[in-house]
This record gives sequence, C-alpha cells and structure tokens, in this order.
Amino acid sequence: MGAETNNQLGVAGVSWGAQIMPVRVIGQGGATSFDGLEGVRYAAGFENTSGTLPPRRADIINLSLGGSPFSQFEQDVYTQVRDAGVIVISAAGNDAVSEPVYPASYEGVVSVSAVGPDKQRAPYSNFGMFVDVAAPGGNLELDLNGDGLPDGVLSTSVGFDAGERKSAVRFMEGTSMASPHMAGVVALMKSVYADLTPSELDALLQSGSITEDLGEEGRDDVYGYGLIDAIRALQEAVRLTEGGDLPSLLSASPSLLVFESAISVLTLEVAQVGADPLTVQDISASDEWVDVTPIDVDEAGLGTYEVAVNRTGLADAAYLSTLTLLASNGESSAVTAFMRVGDPSGPGDAGLVYVELLDASRPGEILEIVNAGTDGLHPYSFTGLPAGIYYVAAGTDNDNDGDLCDEGEACGAYATLSLPDAIRLGTDDITDRDFLIGYRPDILAAQAVGAPPPLERIRVRP
Repeated sequence: MGAETNNQLGVAGVSWGAQIMPVRVIGQGGATSFDGLEGVRYAAGFENTSGTLPPRRADIINLSLGGSPFSQFEQDVYTQVRDAGVIVISAAGNDAVSEPVYPASYEGVVSVSAVGPDKQRAPYSNFGMFVDVAAPGGNLELDLNGDGLPDGVLSTSVGFDAGERKSAVRFMEGTSMASPHMAGVVALMKSVYADLTPSELDALLQSGSITEDLGEEGRDDVYGYGLIDAIRALQEAVRLTEGGDLPSLLSASPSLLVFESAISVLTLEVAQVGADPLTVQDISASDEWVDVTPIDVDEAGLGTYEVAVNRTGLADAAYLSTLTLLASNGESSAVTAFMRVGDPSGPGDAGLVYVELLDASRPGEILEIVNAGTDGLHPYSFTGLPAGIYYVAAGTDNDNDGDLCDEGEACGAYATLSLPDAIRLGTDDITDRDFLIGYRPDILAAQAVGAPPPLERIRVRP
C-alpha cells in the first residue's frame, strides 16, 4: 500500500507518500470480531475501550482480514464510520466461494476480489454479488514473465536474523493483497482530491470511470465494477479538483436487500449523485415475488421506497432478484434482493473427517492425523505435544486417495480456512479450538497479511 519508493530496495508502494496508521487487532492468541471493531473505531476517531484517540482520524481503512458472521451491531458500526466520511475497504476472502464474507460484505464497505497477472480471477478469490471491485492479488502458481519467480505480490514483510527482526520482502497472494492495492489507489485520489467521500467513490466505481471492465459488460459477480485502474482514478480525481462533476446517476442504499426468513419488508433510499438533475423513470424487479412501492419521494422520484417480498407458493430455498433503477438520462443502477424461504439448514454431515496437526516451523510435515468420526460434530484431540506453535486443519478423503481436501472434498482450518490461526502451546493444555469445515471448489488456503511465512501456500494433505 505505501512501501518506501525510489530507494532501490524491495518494491514500490502504490501510494508511497501516504501516511499509514498501523492498528493491530490480531494478536498471538488470535482475535474476536470485537477486537477488529475496536480497531476500526479507533482509526475512525470514535470512542473505544482503549480510552485513546489518534491525533488525526484515518481517511481510509483497509481490512485485510475476515471470517466473522454477519452482525447487525457490526453493520451499524461500519455505517457510522462511513457516515463520518471514512472510506472502508476490505478483502473479499480466499475460499473461492460466492458466500458473503464479513466485514467485506457489509453495506458501505468496498469488497475487493483478486486477479492474477493475467487479469483473470485468481483461483482462491471469492466472488459473488457482494464484490465491488477487483485488484491485483497475485497467483503463486504462475510465472508468466518467465523470471523463475512465482507471480505473487512482492510485499514488505519481517525477517529474522539470529533472532532479531529485520526488514524483508516476500511474494504473497490473496485478496489481502488486492484490498491494499485498492486502498492505495484511493489514497492517491485523496492526495489530489482531498474531499473524496465514500458515496463519490461508489459513484465513480458504478460509472466505470476508474476501472477497466473485465468479464461480463458492466458489473459482474467476479470483478465487480472492474479492475481498479490507478491512471483513470487519478484522472478522475484531477477532474473533480478542477471543478468537474461526478457522473450523474441514481444511487440506492442499501445496494443489497437481505430478506431472511422472518423479514418481509425493507426500505430503500434512492438519491442522485452528480450535478445534472435526474428523475426516476422506473424501478422494476426481475421477479414477481418482489414489489416496490414509493413511500416518501419528491417530484423526481427520489426518496424512500418500500420493498416487500411475497413467499406464498415458493419452495424452501434461497432466491435472488434484481431491482433495476432507470434514470431519465438512460443510465441504470441495480439493487440485489436476497430472500430466504424456510429456515436455513443447520450443520450437515460431511462424512468421515480427518484432523491434521501441523508444526508451524515445518509446514510440509504432518505431525499427526486423527479420525474425527462421521456424526456431523467431529471431536478431536492431540496429546503429549511439546511446547510450540501449531496449526490444525481438517478435511474429508471421499476418493480414498490418501489426500485430504481435494477438489470436491470438505475442508477447513482453525480459525478459518482463509485465515489460519497459529495455536501457541506452552505448558498448559489448550481446549475448545473449534472450527467449521465445508465444501470448497478450491481448497488452497492463502494466508492473510501477517500470517507466518510457512503457510504462504499450504495445501492440507498428508
């Protein structure tokens, strides 16, 4: 994001003049979502449990982390931070799935997927309706330039020499690399146009004026509104500084309406961004089970709408619909409606599960494998271990080839597959290290920023 540049060392930072406020939220024992929220609140200049505030709040918050479930309390915090003018950017996740990952999938947070050097979705990158933009995340399986080095993102890191910490660089990959690329570009924009707001950034993304369109034309679930383009972004920032206007379009909040089983009615706020006046010509839904009714709107159709869903006659399942907002200038905006019919399913039975213990200092060596049973809850334990740092992973071996977590097999790791967490064992026993496993199309566990180097590229297998 901001490595020192023009010093003939390592790598050039995206926005090397930016000031960085490092806020640590993950410690040796891991972290809770509360820890992350407190870090966000501190960076945004909000009251927090540390009883301290930074001399100056952050303009941009980058979150190269994820794994917590949805929480309305967390959503409210991110909404407050955004309303204060802070732009929040987060990694979409590294499990190659379309399920929402938080905090990236919260309303108002810019969710960043990853591409490799070929501008294709990196094999580990999450995708789906929550993705807003794509950025370089690297792909350690490629060497397209033939330099004998993996095509990861060369990143500042920490090395050790005789037990002493020292500066280092290493190749890494993940949406945790893509997210700071996006944050760095936004920092470049703020260096030119300091008044850039979260809603203005949203408008620029939606207009396609600061991205390179990849995949399907317009927004898609792989690249969002496209691959962030630093040159185009700076050109737009300069234009706005010189008195230019934002592209006129309709902005809807929230951009995703989630109708869980007990929810049938939500509200949608429709506003205009840009100088040229617009009117709402039409709001149409792609499915009959969605109905949109104006509640408090002005003559231009801007204001509050009620969106209701009708589950009558629908089978238990999850449903998606698109609301299209058509403006008088011919531009359109989209809102996604997600509806669940019936109660979400509980934990399933993946079959026979094996749990592996790995030594952090020797990542290629599986210390021990235990049979954790087949009943949907899989107890495991490892005894007689010396003090040290360990990782725990689990998976199925449906094809009985001796390799766990192949494509089509269930896989997981503590604390999450996308963010493995070291377990530091001392003289006391450690209990209750529970985690989830699930089926993934790609089980490569790419590490997040700050995870130890041995897990740079771990495929969980004996």
